[in-house]
Amino acid sequence: MRGLMYNITSIRNILKLFLFTTLSIIILGLVGSGYRIFSSQEKETSLELSPNVIVVDPDDPTLNRNFTCITTQILMNVFQTSLCLHSKHDTVSKSVAERRVWEENDVSRLLNILVRNPEMQMIDIGANIGGFTMFIAGALGRFTLAIECYLPSIERIARAVQLRNAQKNVVLVQNALYSSPGKYLTITTDDPSGIRLQEGTTEKESKNEFVVKTIKFDDLLPILIQRKVKTAMIKIDIETSESYICATGAKIFDQINIPYIMMEWHSWRVKHQQRYQYIVDFMTARGYIPVDASCKELNPNDWLNLSWPGNIFWIKKSYPRNLLC
Repeated sequence: MRGLMYNITSIRNILKLFLFTTLSIIILGLVGSGYRIFSSQEKETSLELSPNVIVVDPDDPTLNRNFTCITTQILMNVFQTSLCLHSKHDTVSKSVAERRVWEENDVSRLLNILVRNPEMQMIDIGANIGGFTMFIAGALGRFTLAIECYLPSIERIARAVQLRNAQKNVVLVQNALYSSPGKYLTITTDDPSGIRLQEGTTEKESKNEFVVKTIKFDDLLPILIQRKVKTAMIKIDIETSESYICATGAKIFDQINIPYIMMEWHSWRVKHQQRYQYIVDFMTARGYIPVDASCKELNPNDWLNLSWPGNIFWIKKSYPRNLLC
């Protein structure tokens, strides 16, 4: 009887070894054939994110780190961070080198809103060197999705993120918003703070830092879902391309609550009237009110008038203005 039990146990062990060996061979074969084995969480985000979206790891060892970084001034008696600069011919970097902050009043205004709304996250479109991103993610510790098409600026944000150990609070995306995703477009080469898409200049994939890949705003929705973002504020400054958050972002506006939007209202609107009319129509149809920095309501029919300031704020009617002003 004991011999029989021993034989049964031996057979079981042999079968287990056979199954383990067979499974190992199958897995190795799949990997060798180009398949990748994902964890359940990794699989979910990997399968949903568009291949056009370029997510940059702040700790990527191939990124350039050879530039000057400074510690900013303290805002609201609490918040201080790091910023890494371009040369002085860059408008933002020159100002930050002198004042140790960029657009202090607006950064403080957004920080105030976020402090009072702990569930609210940040989407920074046209992040530049991270003047807003680093105060919100690096100092406040709030999740920030930062989109910037110019690689040298992304590299500077990445270094600042490292200096503040803010990797868990930031996702860096190196793309340009555009009506057609997956295109390669040339950007202007003068001031890094004034970079604009040169439409009609479709290029092939290139390592040239002045050739960028385009995405739709909605392409970023899987990142927001994976990060469990339900409410977010947007700051957008992308040199006349602001209309693309409306033209390509309906799903994000449908699924994410976005109460406040700070938007550059560029004088280029005279040249691109159709784009800016589209913004006004989109925002007002969704229940947003345009206001200036003092919370004075702006007339939506007067958007072409130069009385509208350089930065405006779109606020949902159901949200208080006193947090902004």
